[in-house]
Amino acid sequence: MNPSFVHQAYCGAVLLGHLDKLKKNSQMVAISSSEVEDLHRARVATRRIRSVLAVMSGVFSTDDIRGWSRDMRDYGRDLGQARDLDVRLQFISQELKDQEGDRGLARLHLRLAQERSRIEPRMVEKAQACLGWDIWDQAAKKLKPIIGQYRLEEPPFPDKIVSGHVKKLVLKVAGNDLFVKRGYDRGAWHGLRKDCKRLRYTLELYDDPMGAPFGRWLKVLKEIQDKLGEIHDMDLWIEALPAFTQEELDRTVAFFGHARGFNPVASGVEGLCQRLRERLDREVDLFIPYWDGLVQDKTWSDLINR
Repeated sequence: MNPSFVHQAYCGAVLLGHLDKLKKNSQMVAISSSEVEDLHRARVATRRIRSVLAVMSGVFSTDDIRGWSRDMRDYGRDLGQARDLDVRLQFISQELKDQEGDRGLARLHLRLAQERSRIEPRMVEKAQACLGWDIWDQAAKKLKPIIGQYRLEEPPFPDKIVSGHVKKLVLKVAGNDLFVKRGYDRGAWHGLRKDCKRLRYTLELYDDPMGAPFGRWLKVLKEIQDKLGEIHDMDLWIEALPAFTQEELDRTVAFFGHARGFNPVASGVEGLCQRLRERLDREVDLFIPYWDGLVQDKTWSDLINR
């Protein structure tokens, strides 16, 4: 059997599995997006679907792949907005436990909760729209005969095709070395996180049929994502908090005609900002030698040459 056909058939089966997960979780979100895990699983499914579509040009038309990938990206962003608010609410709730009675944190929690409630109808609407896409029927119709032939013959998996896809993504990750060593830069480090995420999803796609050779790298990539995700989130908080304080001050003056009594709110927000600055500096200082250690251990060259 043609190696390319085998590759496409395997990827097609994986794609249908991810589509099933997306549909099931989107059906839940279409009722209510208040369940954090439904949102998270649906969002992850959109990312995994995009990763598989990226290597399926031999099955679907370019227009279909482009359109479906765009739909997945846009829907994932909408889900991400709600998911990010949920994560922020959880974070502030924990801060409130540690800083009991902090009026700045309480105000911040209130505004985040209000914003989450405001976007709830839109999340439901987006999930309902997702369930009406043509990919559900079109993908299954195209893939069932291909997968059927693959399952009947059970041919060996084409490792060489995988090596080409993996190498391209590994080089992108390794190419971030200079940007890490220059010190923290939000755009560059966030770009590294996205590169690692794409590589991780690709390794996960191929790990099972190749005999699970990627465990070492999957663990490392998840660690990088977590570390950079925390750094990115703290940086965004630090940037947003002064504007939040100003907005709340303006709101207070507009409502009461004065700013008396606002100081506890402002000091609470500034206290959070200061704690985040300290954490950010600490995590950045830890990440650079962590990354250097990965390079010294030949993590990326070992993956290419495995």
